Amino acid sequence: METVIDSQTVHASATITVPDYMEINMDYYDHAVPDSDFADEEPQVYPKVKYELINDDYPVFCRFDNDDVVYSYYNFYCMEDFSTDLEFTVPFMDYTHLEEEDEGAYNNPMEKNFRESNMLWRYIPQHFVDDYILLNDYYANGFTFYGKYRLTIYSVDLNFYTYKYHSESYFHGGINGGIGYFGTVSGEDYYTEVVK
Repeated sequence: METVIDSQTVHASATITVPDYMEINMDYYDHAVPDSDFADEEPQVYPKVKYELINDDYPVFCRFDNDDVVYSYYNFYCMEDFSTDLEFTVPFMDYTHLEEEDEGAYNNPMEKNFRESNMLWRYIPQHFVDDYILLNDYYANGFTFYGKYRLTIYSVDLNFYTYKYHSESYFHGGINGGIGYFGTVSGEDYYTEVVK
């Protein structure tokens, strides 16, 4: 890419690697019973999962085409409308519920809002079980509130990972001679209702 800024010709380049498709299994241990699981399409009635059982009963297993380093990114999005009835899964200081003054922060359209959280992970696959690897068995803290959720699990490339990982991320997004991010992600959505 080439552009002219203040009569100067500036050259910038970027390359990406498309991340491998990952086949995800949210119920590897077959703990799901009717109405208790993660749905892979948004359902009319959300299946329910007890918060305290998420990490133990529903660890995320996945299968890849190779055993390269895996970069993944989890996005937790609360599907519930703002309400002071929304209860934190883990109380925040002395707060157990949202308060009226939290509505703006909950509905903020920017990435940093109360209803959305993210986790970033780097794995070196080592233990294959029936061609599956354990991708994550500690992710329940991403569910900030009890209620309905969309959980998106992404396989991401190195550019995306380093962009999200570094504090001055705009220098680490894979662009040479410029700033920003140029990368790829591939993900799948899952839906559940987190209950006590």
